[in-house]
This record gives sequence, structure tokens and C-alpha cells, in this order.
Amino acid sequence: MTQLFPSTLTSLNISSPMFFFPHSIRFTLSVLRSAPLAVLRLNNTGLSPLQWAVLLGKVNLPSLVELEVDQTCLYDALATCLIAHQAISKLTISHCGFPTMSVEDITPRSVLHSLRKLAGPATRILPLLKVITLPSDFQCLYITFHPYHPERNQNVFSNILSCAEYLPRLSHLEISMPMITSADELAAFVTFPITDKHIIPVRDLTFRGIHPILSTPDVFDAIGHCGPWLRAFPNV
Repeated sequence: MTQLFPSTLTSLNISSPMFFFPHSIRFTLSVLRSAPLAVLRLNNTGLSPLQWAVLLGKVNLPSLVELEVDQTCLYDALATCLIAHQAISKLTISHCGFPTMSVEDITPRSVLHSLRKLAGPATRILPLLKVITLPSDFQCLYITFHPYHPERNQNVFSNILSCAEYLPRLSHLEISMPMITSADELAAFVTFPITDKHIIPVRDLTFRGIHPILSTPDVFDAIGHCGPWLRAFPNV
């Protein structure tokens, strides 16, 4: 098969299932195997959990420093890939696809010495943190929510606190708020779990909300209602 990309390709962003269809998967694999990729972003792939495991098992990219996968990706397969690619410094778990089942809390298998930034939904990051160990100088955790479909009528802060518990020296936490369209949804989203006594020693805390242009009477800005969350951040 003719290689359309030069062997010097260092960044690849695939955001369509078509690259994994039967007629194109061989080409996609040839690129993954031949290019010295430093950045690999795979989202909206349409891959099943098993297909993710097979794909990541075929990836061998010594120069890879940034990786993005769908939330459909199996945690064990992702952890194995991260352990095999110790140069990765940033990992993103996208909202594309359906979440995989959580894994049991087991003894972490390996320290990812280079990973400094981790981004994705708290419900997806938390199970991953149970099967990997991050370095003591891990820097940035970015919690995201689907912009239009947050965890409906569920409190989310407990998951954020649980993620931070695995990162005792976390320096920066950023939380990107979703678009919330009902008062009940807002109340469930921002409620602080009163019985939770976790403290997050982070000094740099960022909340990101919706664009002002999108603010209408039917859209709630969650940031203005997150004051109670600050009790978990005494150092901010």
C-alpha cells in the first residue's frame, strides 16, 4: 500500500470512524507503525472496547508525549499502553463513545514517570487512577463534562474529590462546567457533599463556564453556584 504521509509525521488527529472501517484500517495502522508520532489524538473513533485493546496493543511509538482516546477505551488496555510509553506527559479521555465498565480497585501496577497532565470526565479518570500510579510531581488535572449532557441529576463533586485523593501534591485543578438547562439539574450538579471531609491542597483552581453569548434564561451558569465547593480548597 502506498504511504501517503511522510515518515516525518509527528502529529496525528483522527476524529472519524471512517479511518477504522475495513477498507481503511490497514492504511491507518501503517501510519501508526511508520510515523515517529509525538502527538496522537484518537476520538470519535467508533471503536468497541475490544477493538481499542487490539489497536493500542499494536501501537509502539517511543516518541509519543501526548495521547487522546475515547472513553470507550478499556482501562486495562489504556494503562498497559501508558506503561509501555513512559514518555507520555499528557493524557486526554474524550467524551466520545460509551463509557467502559469500571475496574476493581487494585494495587497500581506502575508509575508513569512523565505524565504531568490528565484531562477527562471525573467518572472516567477515577477508575484509571486505580490501575496506575502518577508521579509525585504530577501537575495538572482537568475535569471536563459533556457540554450538553452532564451527569443528569447527579452530584459530581464526590468524584472530583476522589480523583484528587490519588494526587496529594496536585498543583493545578481545572473544572470545565457543562451547559445546564434546568434548576433541578443545577441543584444536583453543584451540591457539595456535606459529609465529605476530603481536603484538596491545590493552590491553583480554575473554573471554566459557558461562553457569555450562550447565557440565556434557559441556561444556567454553574460557576456562580459553586461557592460551597471552595470549602474543599483551603489553600486557594
